[in-house]
Amino acid sequence: MVDPGPRIPAHLDAVRESASAAGELQGVVLTHDHADHSEAAGDLGVPVHRPEDRELVGPFEAFATPGHSPDHVCLMLGRACFCGDLVLGAGSTIVPPDGGSLVAYMRSLDRLRELDPEVLYPATGPW
Repeated sequence: MVDPGPRIPAHLDAVRESASAAGELQGVVLTHDHADHSEAAGDLGVPVHRPEDRELVGPFEAFATPGHSPDHVCLMLGRACFCGDLVLGAGSTIVPPDGGSLVAYMRSLDRLRELDPEVLYPATGPW
């Protein structure tokens, strides 16, 4: 599972239900540590992975894409990219003052272009 989200009881119930419908949950992979992505990760009873650049975790290869947060990664599965908050399906991402960097964010967008994904699966909004 990628980015299970916040620790809100109804949300966590929906995450568990979705995970059980998909089969046995093996682990959680995080694109970054902001609470709206990571807070529920430890509640699922499986290993939680915070991959670094070029690390292989499960079926994914992680690519460092800092800017929105210093620890942000995109997860590639073939040519599909789970891009967290680097690119949103609706609206614009933010570069917060507490660890964000506009320069790093712009470089990360360049890196994403170099990865040449076929489809982006953002954390927010449609693909």
